[in-house]
Amino acid sequence: MKNPEIIFHAYNGSGPGGEETEEMIALSERIKTMGLNHNVAPIRIIRVPIFAIEDGYLYIEMLKNGSITFEELGPELEAKFGESDAPYYYGFMEMAMRVAGRKGNPTEVIGDWSNSYGYSVGAKPLAMPNVEHVYNVFFGVTPTMETKGAYLAKLETDAYTKMISGETGSKTIAEYFDSFVQQYLSQGGQEISDEVQAEVDLSN
Repeated sequence: MKNPEIIFHAYNGSGPGGEETEEMIALSERIKTMGLNHNVAPIRIIRVPIFAIEDGYLYIEMLKNGSITFEELGPELEAKFGESDAPYYYGFMEMAMRVAGRKGNPTEVIGDWSNSYGYSVGAKPLAMPNVEHVYNVFFGVTPTMETKGAYLAKLETDAYTKMISGETGSKTIAEYFDSFVQQYLSQGGQEISDEVQAEVDLSN
């Protein structure tokens, strides 16, 4: 396939600009015949601006306190997210406001509640003034990642699974985490960290 990324676009139902090519439509239909559901996708890639979730929460708060109206919100969302993506965010704002109006029973319409909860509640910490946003600066693969990456990934998964399930033996979760970090660093994690830092230093 010339453009393999089309699989992800088709699985999500639209292309980079919201368009659907014949190839994407055909692939989308094939995915449906496999019994897969776009709404519960194991692979879901959505292109959003970096502060989209935080902005979603802020807009909901502005709607609640009356500092912006839905009439004003539409053009602003289009300017910020683009004409094709704005309806997606507008829909979440509408759901959040419907939920806010159901003070006695916010989960009365579970679809409204579940779809808007992430923006109206889950995103709140992102908008707090003391939050420091950290971004990736390295997206490559180092030599140690190639030789030890799979092992370290399994080590990490196993450790978190045990901490979540409470299978840390005689150690507290904090003690178990500290021992995991030491093991991770000594078995290749520190080498990877050093290699990444060296690459970042070269690019600066």
